Amino acid sequence: MLTSVCIFAVVTILVLKTKHTSADNAIESSVISKKPTDEVRFVCRRRSDGEERLFWKSVKQSGTNVIQNLCKDDSTDLIDARKRCIDESYGFDLIITRVNNDDEGRYECIAGSKMEIIEAYDLKIEREAYIPETAYTKDVIIWEGGTVKLWCNASGYPVPDIGWQIVQMESNGRESVHDIVGAMADLDVYSGDQCGTDTDDLGEKLRVNNSGSYYIEKKEGDEVSLVCSGSGSPNATIDWFIYQGDILIKISTLGLGNQIVNTNEIGSFVPSICLSLFQDERRFKLKFRIFDDKFAKYICRASNEYGVDETTITIKKTP
Repeated sequence: MLTSVCIFAVVTILVLKTKHTSADNAIESSVISKKPTDEVRFVCRRRSDGEERLFWKSVKQSGTNVIQNLCKDDSTDLIDARKRCIDESYGFDLIITRVNNDDEGRYECIAGSKMEIIEAYDLKIEREAYIPETAYTKDVIIWEGGTVKLWCNASGYPVPDIGWQIVQMESNGRESVHDIVGAMADLDVYSGDQCGTDTDDLGEKLRVNNSGSYYIEKKEGDEVSLVCSGSGSPNATIDWFIYQGDILIKISTLGLGNQIVNTNEIGSFVPSICLSLFQDERRFKLKFRIFDDKFAKYICRASNEYGVDETTITIKKTP
């Protein structure tokens, strides 16, 4: 059977880190981002009296690095009227007013006699995120059960974040749009029958051993509630497991429609649903009293059609 789906990407802007190291030069360059028509000032401190300075701009055009001298003392060098170089007692600065897309590039302040780079800046012009017409997969038809790979390249600055959505046909004939988000699992521990009713109720503080694994210590006979938070879109299915020796045994599953399915004989484990605190989140509680083989390793696993995630905690006996 041929299957057709409609999947599209949503593009947003994220904040970029402020520094990186140029591959063309060992000196670290500072990243400066400006909106169109803003003013930018590149500062270069003077190291000694009379030190000669140059400001260069380098841009890549067709794979070639093109250099422009912006502060040359030559009457034939007509620099843009928006740019001016200020030679003051403390240093030698370059100022550009009303920046535009053509101003993007790497700017270097150079000691003229030794051609030594003193300061380096990468100027980025901020642009609204968008997806060019040629930057994404067109319509695709595949056989049911086949595999398809979709791609999307977005432009803009800071670097856009791309999210995927899917348009599905509901049983009533209407279209619905859903975010495509892989499942994520998180785990909280509460004493007794608690469940955590707000975002400030984070449960007990978990301990971490040398290998980075979480654990808690309890006395024999204590009652504990393990709460697994499973998030994702579509909604995540949540499973609780216990290690008995080296064997991993499923205890209970929270399926779609809030259906709880207990696996085999779960003994004194009492599964229940907690109030969700966030959108696209489900919280599945496992309450039990700790005796004998209940001092063990527990796994909560969240899964949907786009991914699987799990987190683990070990309950140890208080020494």
